[in-house]
Amino acid sequence: MEVFFVVLAIIAAGAALVYFLNSSMGMQLVHKKTVSTILNDVTAIQRSAPQTPLHEIYESLPECPAQKGGDEWQPVAKRR
Repeated sequence: MEVFFVVLAIIAAGAALVYFLNSSMGMQLVHKKTVSTILNDVTAIQRSAPQTPLHEIYESLPECPAQKGGDEWQPVAKRR
């Protein structure tokens, strides 16, 4: 008889959970939690991504051949 009441209690709890999740309040709670989880995951990924040091970016930019010997650096877009 005990097993019957335990199974009945589990079924009742599952039915209550399904009813709550299908209600408007339950859907709002699930939606807010889902959006919050997604935003937290995106933020964590952005923070964990390695950032390229500025000196590597500067060294990888192409230089104007006429300016290689000079002190002044000009990007390729300003060549004439």
